[in-house]
Amino acid sequence: MSAKKKRKVASQWIVVDATVLKGASSTDGGPPRGVACRRALLAILDICHRAVVSPALEKEYQDNPSKFGQKWRVAMMRRNMIVRTLAKETGRARGWMQSPVFTERERPIAAKDLHLVLAAWEKEAVILSGDDTSRALFARLADLKDLGWARMTGDDVLAWLEGGALPHVVALGV
Repeated sequence: MSAKKKRKVASQWIVVDATVLKGASSTDGGPPRGVACRRALLAILDICHRAVVSPALEKEYQDNPSKFGQKWRVAMMRRNMIVRTLAKETGRARGWMQSPVFTERERPIAAKDLHLVLAAWEKEAVILSGDDTSRALFARLADLKDLGWARMTGDDVLAWLEGGALPHVVALGV
């Protein structure tokens, strides 16, 4: 028997939202979303994509632990696949938050995930999240319309990760 040749994929920097780590179930028998999150995290590890982590995101990871998510983080750290960034709020970020494209009701929703956008912006990374609301809000800003923001649903996210997790080819899901 011949061994399968593993296709080499260029490593991408990915900001993994805490909702993905929290949602990852440790067994195949879990809910469909948990299984999809776990498979995506395993694909990131196997493909050797790098996880971009800011202090705010690290705190979210610690505040919302899951056994599988913790194991994944340890494995990523052992392989030196964690990229740290400060993701400091800048004048540009304050301008984004004060933009008239957000209503007063939408501002707190956008503020909740601003740290993800800042980390992705700083490191030219792609965001992997299950939050479509934040993605839709930030996509209204001209500076961020091309920011890669993959939706954590179904097998299409696996194909996206295996295809190199390119920012301009975002996993839209079903």
